[in-house]
Amino acid sequence: MVTSVEKIIEEYLEDAKSREEAFKLIAMRAETLPLLQSIMHDFIGGNIQLPEFREQLSKALQPAEIWFAQGCFMMEVNKFTKHHSDTSNAPAEYLRTILTGLHAGNVGQRIEMFYNFLLKERERLRREGKQGNTIVAERTLGSDFATDQASIEPQDQSPPSA
Repeated sequence: MVTSVEKIIEEYLEDAKSREEAFKLIAMRAETLPLLQSIMHDFIGGNIQLPEFREQLSKALQPAEIWFAQGCFMMEVNKFTKHHSDTSNAPAEYLRTILTGLHAGNVGQRIEMFYNFLLKERERLRREGKQGNTIVAERTLGSDFATDQASIEPQDQSPPSA
């Protein structure tokens, strides 16, 4: 069956219940933004370290699960915290760099930067003898995290160097 963009839009516009649910979700997410922004700023500014960032982020995302982040996303954040940053603070510092100034206009660039970083990390951790299931799945965390954070942090700041 062939579906056109026009048909999808038409079906969406005719589905008042789905639109209402989407607007409710947007409103509920908007209420959580100040807390999430505060956590992001504390991490980016160095006021909290990666383990505290992970813990605070997890708690802030749990109520009502409106960000749909408790599955794969938080599992990858947990792996990043536990296995990537256990011998060096460099991964956490790079994450700070990626998140600094993240906004909708540069999210694609940041996803690519973090993806490439995670590919290098995968090789480093394999050389250290870590098992594959302890290494962050770059396809998961790279895009999900940057996209979610760009929706949380809409400020326009200069991008970091790669």
